[in-house]
Amino acid sequence: MTTITFPSEDELEITADVYPPAEPSRGEQPVIVLFHQAGFSRGEYREIAPRLVEQGFSCIAVDQRSGNATAGVINETARRAKESGKGTQFLDARQDMRAALAFARTENPNSPIIGWGSSYSSSLILTISAAMP
Repeated sequence: MTTITFPSEDELEITADVYPPAEPSRGEQPVIVLFHQAGFSRGEYREIAPRLVEQGFSCIAVDQRSGNATAGVINETARRAKESGKGTQFLDARQDMRAALAFARTENPNSPIIGWGSSYSSSLILTISAAMP
């Protein structure tokens, strides 16, 4: 696992954990972008993501700006959003989710991209995915 950052649509820095494939692939391995539940962080997926990798997926676990610490993992995106006075409500996280999906697509142009939500992010990912090609 590697921790990375990339910009949201409003330039807020998003923190995410990348779980690369277990074995080298032809560049077409499905990528699951994992979004946490209310009050949580990317730490929600510290146990789940490695299991998904074993099943043949790559994973990107994302800190959205709406959240807090989970499993000892601080939600760095939420911390930065609060410090900069940006909104941290559930709907404010949509731009982070869209940016994460776009990042996954850019980094994995030939791979299927799968959005995985938990709690509030599961409803948001449905509406976001319906609007994205």
